[in-house]
Amino acid sequence: MTPITRPVSSLPPGIPFARYLKGLTFGPEFAAQYRDSPQVANAIEMRAKAAIAGLTSDAIPDLAQLGVYDLATAQLLGQHSAFEAARGKMRAVPFDIPVPRDLSTGSGGSWVAPGSPLPAISFMYDTVKLAPARLGSIFVVTDELLRHPQADGVLLQSALAAQGRAETTAFLDPSSTASGDAPASITNSGTSIPNTGTLAADLASMLAAIATEGSALCWLARPTTFAMIAASLGSASDLPRSLFGLPTIACPNAPIGQLVLADLAAIAYAVAPIDVERATSASIEMASDPTNAIAAGSPTAPTATELVSLYQANAVGFKVARFVNWRARDGAVAYLNLTGSPA
Repeated sequence: MTPITRPVSSLPPGIPFARYLKGLTFGPEFAAQYRDSPQVANAIEMRAKAAIAGLTSDAIPDLAQLGVYDLATAQLLGQHSAFEAARGKMRAVPFDIPVPRDLSTGSGGSWVAPGSPLPAISFMYDTVKLAPARLGSIFVVTDELLRHPQADGVLLQSALAAQGRAETTAFLDPSSTASGDAPASITNSGTSIPNTGTLAADLASMLAAIATEGSALCWLARPTTFAMIAASLGSASDLPRSLFGLPTIACPNAPIGQLVLADLAAIAYAVAPIDVERATSASIEMASDPTNAIAAGSPTAPTATELVSLYQANAVGFKVARFVNWRARDGAVAYLNLTGSPA
C-alpha cells in the first residue's frame, strides 16, 4: 500500500492569517493568487457566501476550522497576550455550560488503625458557567502597505500585538473590573502584597497568600521586571529559568513593575478562535499626543484623541476580536507592584 503523504508548508508561521487580512480588503480573486496557502481563498469565499441573503448559516466554519488561524498563529499571539501564554496551564471549559469544580483542600486519608474510623475532610463543590464576552482591538494600516508584497509579516505583527495588548490588560491589570459578562482581571480579586522594600520577603508573602493547591504556580511579569528581580537577588533567583523553582511567563504587555503569582490550574477559561472584520469608510477615534487647543486660540481644553476618516486617509481599519471569559478561584492569585528599586 502506498503511504499517504501531505505537502508540508514552507510558509513562516502565521502568514496565512496575514494574507487573510489582505484578502478581506481585495477580494477572493486576490486571495486566489496564494497557491501555497489555499485556505485563505477558501475562507474569503465562505465569508462572502455568509454575507448573501438566503445563504447565511450559523454553521459557517470559524477561522480555526478554515485553517487561517492555526496553532502556530496562536503561539505567536502568546508572545503578546498574557492570557494566551498562560491558557495552556489553565482549565478549559465550554461557554454557557455549568461545569462542576472541586473547592476542597486538605487530606482525606491516613493510616487506618484496627477499629478506628478512616478520617475524611469536608468536600466542597461549586459550578463554573462562563458566558461569551467579546474582547477586541482595532489597528489601522494604509492601502499602500496592504498592497506591498513583503508586508505579510508586518500585518501579522500589527494584528497580534494589538489584540495581545488588549487581552493582557484585561487579564492582568488590577484596575480592570467586571462589566456585564466581561470578567474582571485575575488580579482584580487577587491578593495585593505591599511592597516593603525587601524583595525576598515580599516574594515569600506572595507565596504565603496562595490558598489553592498550587499545582500550576507561575510567575507572570514583563521581561524587564524579571530582569530587575534578577539584578536584585542575583543567582539565587534562578532567573530566567525559573524564579525560586517556579516557572515564569514573560508578558511584554503586562503592567510596568507588576509581578503576578498565579495558580493557573485554579483558573477556568473559555475561548473561541479569533475573528477579523475590516472597514475602509468608517471614521475612527484615534489616540494621539494632546493638542494645545488653548494656545491655538480656542477656549476648550486640550484633547488626547482625534477623529480620522479611513477614506480620506486612504487607510483600512481591522477589528480583531474573539469571545473569551475566565474565572479564578479565591486565593489563586497574588500580585506585587515593584515600581522603584527593591532592596
